[in-house]
Amino acid sequence: MQQDLPAAGDSPRGDAVESGQVRDGAERDDAFWLAHEDRRLSQGMSVRQYCHDNALALSTYRYRLAKHRRSIGTMPAAAEAAKGSASFIAIGSQSVPSIASDVEIALCGGITLRLAGASAERVLARVLERLA
Repeated sequence: MQQDLPAAGDSPRGDAVESGQVRDGAERDDAFWLAHEDRRLSQGMSVRQYCHDNALALSTYRYRLAKHRRSIGTMPAAAEAAKGSASFIAIGSQSVPSIASDVEIALCGGITLRLAGASAERVLARVLERLA
């Protein structure tokens, strides 16, 4: 049995529709919401625009469809597409320059000698040899 869907902007009782809500207060079953979803998809409209044009409460529309998707274990097409296109990208190892430590030597008379890079490594190796 096919239900008639309201035309764009129509309210079931003929009164003004504010913020996209159906004003007849009738409880809608899953078939009602699924029929609207099929129609929205065939028209290629966004959920927000479809609900506005068809006097449906956006929050209720999203709630009912999410509830249905959870019950059957499916995701919206956009989420499926995004999930399918996501992947890891292999990044080749690159030689990273080693970060050499700075060596600071305090001499008599308040003189401080600061060395960096390869020279710092050589001086540190010699100092450690002497101390060993």
